[in-house]
Amino acid sequence: MADCLLRRASPTLAFHAIGTKEATSPQSIPRRDLWRDHFRLDGVHILPISVVGSITVRLLRLNAAERLAERKLLQSLGAYPVR
Repeated sequence: MADCLLRRASPTLAFHAIGTKEATSPQSIPRRDLWRDHFRLDGVHILPISVVGSITVRLLRLNAAERLAERKLLQSLGAYPVR
């Protein structure tokens, strides 16, 4: 979790979307963005559905092995996803 927070706290840069010339905010901002606009769940994987979502997933390593294991455990306990 601390690693995720440190990555989020890094200086904000404009990233160019892969394959486009579009500059975008580097990550989803929870207070401003709706989760469903940038991501969807596939089991325990968080899949990006927008450029911002793609950058966020990569930057914050949302599908790293340890995060997938945590989600799988929470899912087995009925605690994930939170509704």
